Amino acid sequence: MPLDRYDVTPDKLWTEEECRELLRVANNDGRSIADQIRNLLQNNTALTELKKPNPGSGPG
Repeated sequence: MPLDRYDVTPDKLWTEEECRELLRVANNDGRSIADQIRNLLQNNTALTELKKPNPGSGPG
């Protein structure tokens, strides 16, 4: 896996410190995503907008 979007050597050997940092960032990102989903689920206006069908995407 690349260390960041500029890392062009995804086959490199990772140090333990790099692996821990990647896991820390991924864990924080996962929490942020879960927080955003929880906030959306608690917002009835946002849920109504998200549940609206897209024009032209219906059956047929």
